[in-house]
Amino acid sequence: SIVFLGEFVSAMIAGVLSDIFVGRSAMILLAASLLMVFGLVSATAPNYITLIAARYIVGLALGMFVIPYDVGIEWSPAPVWGKLVQFICCWWGLGAAFITCCAWIILPISNWRVLVIAAAFPATVAFAILCYILRESPLFLVEQERYAEAVDSLAEVAHFNHDSSVETTEALNRLQKAITYS
Repeated sequence: SIVFLGEFVSAMIAGVLSDIFVGRSAMILLAASLLMVFGLVSATAPNYITLIAARYIVGLALGMFVIPYDVGIEWSPAPVWGKLVQFICCWWGLGAAFITCCAWIILPISNWRVLVIAAAFPATVAFAILCYILRESPLFLVEQERYAEAVDSLAEVAHFNHDSSVETTEALNRLQKAITYS
């Protein structure tokens, strides 16, 4: 269907676009906001063409959700990468179960438009949470020559991972000095 076409297209290019132009955090927020807005546009579509276009954009948004894998791995120590990827993959299954349960409850008493609104609800919650917790990728910041922000981001990663080792602290200090003197 058209949603899967949008997912396919977006999954192929979203990572590259985020790394070159806007950053991973911005792309994830864009994905959540597109999913939220065009999920609701789908529910209120006045005609078939609008519905198809809105569902295609929903697919584009879903395809952008390949980026959390990169962000999660970037923010986590190597020994937990496999578990982290499994955890992220579980959300796809939970989403499928959520929409199936919503359909089972909603469709006997209402119509597909209410179901589509219910389907957009998790994106709304995710967007609100992501606005609060999401940080930019240190790699993107370095590639954009925003070195001071990259060092701050790396320090945050170290803190998040409870890494206060001498090696990490020294490496961050060397980076900070290099930025100061450049």
